[in-house]
Amino acid sequence: MLQGNTMFKKIALVLPSLVLGLVCVGIYFHQLGSGQQGVLHDIKPIPQQTRPITKLVSPTENISPSEILFGDLHVHTGYSADAALFNLPELSGFGGTTPADACNYARYCSAIDFWSINDHAEDLSPRSWNNTVAAIEACNAVTNESRPDLVSFLGWEWSQRSGNANSHYGHKNVILREYKADEVPTRPIAAHNQSFVTGFPQAIWGYLKMGNKNQAYDDFNALMQDISSTPICDNNTDVRSLPDTCREVALTPTKLYEKLDQWGNDHIIIPHGLAWGTTNPEGADLKNQLDEHDPDRQRLLEVYSGHGSSERFINTANFLTSDEGEISCPETSDDYSPCCRQAGELVKAQCDDANTSTCQTLISDAQRKVAGLYAEGKTVNLADIGGKTLADWGQCGQLKDFMPAYDYRAKQSAQYAYALNGDLDENIKGLSSAVDEKANAKPEGRVNRYRFGLIGSSDNHKARAGNGYKEGNRLMITDTKDVGVVKNQLLRSFTSKREGSFYYSGGLVAAHTEGRNRDAIWQSLNNRQVYGTSGDRILLWFDLLNSDQGKLPMGSETFMTAAPKFHVKALGAFEQIPGCPDYAKDALGEEGVENLCGGECYNPGDTRKKITRLEVVRIFPQQSADESISGLIEDPWKSYECPEDSEGCSFSFEDTDYATSQREVLYYVRAIQAPSLAVNGDPFGCERDSDGNCITVNYCVGPEADRAEDCLNLAAERAWSSPIFIEPKAKATQAQTDISKSTR
Repeated sequence: MLQGNTMFKKIALVLPSLVLGLVCVGIYFHQLGSGQQGVLHDIKPIPQQTRPITKLVSPTENISPSEILFGDLHVHTGYSADAALFNLPELSGFGGTTPADACNYARYCSAIDFWSINDHAEDLSPRSWNNTVAAIEACNAVTNESRPDLVSFLGWEWSQRSGNANSHYGHKNVILREYKADEVPTRPIAAHNQSFVTGFPQAIWGYLKMGNKNQAYDDFNALMQDISSTPICDNNTDVRSLPDTCREVALTPTKLYEKLDQWGNDHIIIPHGLAWGTTNPEGADLKNQLDEHDPDRQRLLEVYSGHGSSERFINTANFLTSDEGEISCPETSDDYSPCCRQAGELVKAQCDDANTSTCQTLISDAQRKVAGLYAEGKTVNLADIGGKTLADWGQCGQLKDFMPAYDYRAKQSAQYAYALNGDLDENIKGLSSAVDEKANAKPEGRVNRYRFGLIGSSDNHKARAGNGYKEGNRLMITDTKDVGVVKNQLLRSFTSKREGSFYYSGGLVAAHTEGRNRDAIWQSLNNRQVYGTSGDRILLWFDLLNSDQGKLPMGSETFMTAAPKFHVKALGAFEQIPGCPDYAKDALGEEGVENLCGGECYNPGDTRKKITRLEVVRIFPQQSADESISGLIEDPWKSYECPEDSEGCSFSFEDTDYATSQREVLYYVRAIQAPSLAVNGDPFGCERDSDGNCITVNYCVGPEADRAEDCLNLAAERAWSSPIFIEPKAKATQAQTDISKSTR
């Protein structure tokens, strides 16, 4: 008893000192994270030189009177908190960027035709938003408005995220047609009160600063203070009656639409990164969003970005459940390897004889264990599958496809969206263009569909708009956070996963326009006369030849009875010449070209890359909710191998099945270019056997991701057309009847 009292007295003596010490440490870190020595970055100078306008397609190559213009509708700068964090010196070191940097990069480095700014709305303080508007005004002021070298659009990202798949809407870019300060919203509209970055305590940022004398850490902390100090607007007040100094929040797409309507600006909303598991929870399903889908606003879908492709609907099941409730491990396919199978492979490798009953039992137990973890909704880590190094993951849990999004969410893919049949909803606006000339409301009983046009963009967080023109400079042009070895434990937690190997250079949106100006580009975006590329400036045409309205381009909707006939043509991108054109050096100077462009600009030669194959995908939207989605997607439905001696590639085809089936259908085209080196072109870094099987993986993470390492692998760059949507004429007659009834 006496000994216990003595121990209690010792603890009582030490405890106040310990508490005081912890308080002092907390105060120290809190003060260190205050950002008092930091500087908030204003917009940087924008040179007044325009860029020469050059056409990428000659009159003899073009099969349409329209021009093809290339752009990037998804660009972040250091005004986004995640961009500011992940570009600190210990990571990429490309921080401190502003929208002016993005403007200069788009004009002189990537030489694209249009772009938009899309920093996260929850991170845009009034100061940052005003700077953004001023930068876009200044960027547009340089050029000739009637035929500009570069069209800059104002916008932001509505970055919603929920751990509950039923209330998850994902990330959407809002693009405004107008851009001048007196014509646009006073503030952007966020999806959350704060971002995950600004949600950390100030003391955490103090810990990040500790021991770092680089000014960038003070500047980062100053930005966190600027963002965090912005109060939330009253959600029940009309947007035009709110003060200029608050942050506007809309928690759902419907509320976002309501606020945008109060502002009254023409806008397009573009969902993106939908299949990217980093920001979309397990179980996320686009079916849950159909009730809040507005086809008049959500005209486009970003199918590819620097975060990978979200195109294909592939079975990515990690467990199976029998009718009796028994959990088992799915088989491996050419497209996907469940991690329960990899767990079995790791056990098998330790057996002296894999064919013994003992070894087979151990393999089965390992498979059931991992499948069970997935069935319980738990996160499976490396130790759970019996692994010790990243290579032990093999290819498991990731899509084995062209530059896939990490932790792929198949029910968030473009193909899945197209095949869905939504609940009947008379409140969804819009009809097929063939009958919707007078009606503003959708007739009761008409099914709700996703009819997105497809685009690519970069989702770059370093102000590098249109960054996919040359493959290299991995740290500068991709969103990778891994530079080999990161010392800070907090930062290391963001860089140690396989995710680092699934960052790519960005994609592009290509617009078929009837002119080279803001209105022409906007009309093409709104009409879905666009396509996406994985970064190369591939030229693509896709037309329906025999509609009642004559020839219709990609993105069109129509009603038909006869078998539809199509024509597709593609030309490869120009091979690039090293270095930068003189206009870039004249505007930015040699040092500016090196710092902003990495010494390399879009600099086309005269030779085009080869298009090797054209593929047609045919998708039938569900006629009832119990139809299997996978059975409705034919990928590819048709494939055409291009002649080796031809610079371009074209072919015509017909769907003779349609005339008899008379079922709603859509078609889109992929143009596949000859393989070339690309950053993380193979995210697994596979060493393959003579049969092409991946026998060893080398993820571009940790020691494999040194600053000088670009992780280049062969990849077949590609373009995706927007679909052409066709319905039987009988539906048009019924729809017109419904319109007549609803207007009586």
